[in-house]
Amino acid sequence: MEAAASEKGPGQVDARRLRFDDRFRYVKARPEGQKEPNPRTSRMTRAGLAISNRTLAMTPSNASSAASDRPAPTPPVEARMLAYVAIIAATALTSALGGLVSAGEADTWYQSLNRAPSNPPGFVFGIVWPVLYILMAFSACRVWTVAGGWKRADAAMGIYFTQLLANLAWSFLFFRYHMAATALADIAILWVLTLLMILHFRKHSPLAARLQYPYLAWLSFAGYLNAWVVFAN
Repeated sequence: MEAAASEKGPGQVDARRLRFDDRFRYVKARPEGQKEPNPRTSRMTRAGLAISNRTLAMTPSNASSAASDRPAPTPPVEARMLAYVAIIAATALTSALGGLVSAGEADTWYQSLNRAPSNPPGFVFGIVWPVLYILMAFSACRVWTVAGGWKRADAAMGIYFTQLLANLAWSFLFFRYHMAATALADIAILWVLTLLMILHFRKHSPLAARLQYPYLAWLSFAGYLNAWVVFAN
């Protein structure tokens, strides 16, 4: 009987080789002669690993990424209001000056051009451009707010104001000076600037970046219309 009791079938576990630890689960008992781990030594080992992980996390590359992920301080209300006024005023001024220069359908030179078959009527431009300028200003204000000031968003905001200048320059080159080829080069630069602006906006606010997709698409269409004027006239 004892021999039968000592024999273990497949899947059976000898109860003498099991113990009930403090985590309320059965584990295999240690072989005879092997000492139990010292709790103090285990804690010291875990502490050493934690220090090593913190040291690795604070290497220059990881430290810079951690600094960039740190939440931006909330700027004072006065600073926010001044920033919003500057952004909105610059955008509105670009829109107003561009509208004054662009006579559109009333421009005899523009009417005499051989334009693309898909060239939309003048009122479409009067609807699309204001909407795009509103989205521009909102996105720029959003980026400034998320970044917490001009310093953290210097690259994004610098590109934003630069593309406003290129945008205004196109209106003068095309409608005021009738330099269609130079205007085409300007709109190519403006397209690249807008793409860079979207990439920099995305670092601070994905929403602000996505709101500029219609602007980039419209610039692509405007470039096509401008190119048609250059090569068909």
